[in-house]
Amino acid sequence: MTCVLPLVDCHCHLADARLANERISIVKDCATHQVQRILINGTCPQDWQTSIDLARQFDFDASVGLHPFMAEMWNDIVERKLCDCISSNKVRAIGEIGLDAPTGGQSDELLRNVFLRQLDIAMEARLPVALHIRVPWNEFFDLLSQKGITCIAGYCHNFTGSWEIARRLLDLGLCLSFNTSILRGKRVLKAVENVPLDCILTETDTPDMPFNDEAKRPWHVRTVLEKLAEIRHCSIVDLSNAVLSNYNRIFKTT
Repeated sequence: MTCVLPLVDCHCHLADARLANERISIVKDCATHQVQRILINGTCPQDWQTSIDLARQFDFDASVGLHPFMAEMWNDIVERKLCDCISSNKVRAIGEIGLDAPTGGQSDELLRNVFLRQLDIAMEARLPVALHIRVPWNEFFDLLSQKGITCIAGYCHNFTGSWEIARRLLDLGLCLSFNTSILRGKRVLKAVENVPLDCILTETDTPDMPFNDEAKRPWHVRTVLEKLAEIRHCSIVDLSNAVLSNYNRIFKTT
């Protein structure tokens, strides 16, 4: 018999235009699959308000930020819009923000500046961040060191790194969010084994990262929980309850 678990997807792009015709059916299926918490991540000004509206309509939560893929969009108008959006009581975090390899007309300097400005806004607003880091880890840690940043609230999205990297992120105050990537990753296994229970989150990155040739959906976090429990040799029920508790604590929900 399949046990009932409270499922949490802390990184879901339900506002993505690709899901425009499926959102209602996805949300209905989330209820069927016991998905209790979803953080709807907005990635650009065009979907920030949609993320907030969906969070309000379906009693989920929203996160808004300019994804590094779109860093060239940053300007004073976008910054003001972001600051306006975070005044909503449905916005629980700023993200997805972070660092990635420059594309198109981007530069390393642009990416760093846009990331740091959004990090400043999050700290000023006392909001956690949803971090996207796809540069060598030393670049990320060096940038924080240069700016004197020693503590960040939030989580590192889709963590697949080593235990050594995980420890440095935990020392910053960050939690680690695990996706179905752990099903095929080897380097991350030691981090999964050792990360404190109160620093674990689960996610899907819906609709990205297809799962077993299926479209990724929030209830696929159950598979993540199963793998985490297997690696950690613990009860999946205890683990799912801990993730739910972590989510509520980090994003100040009830």
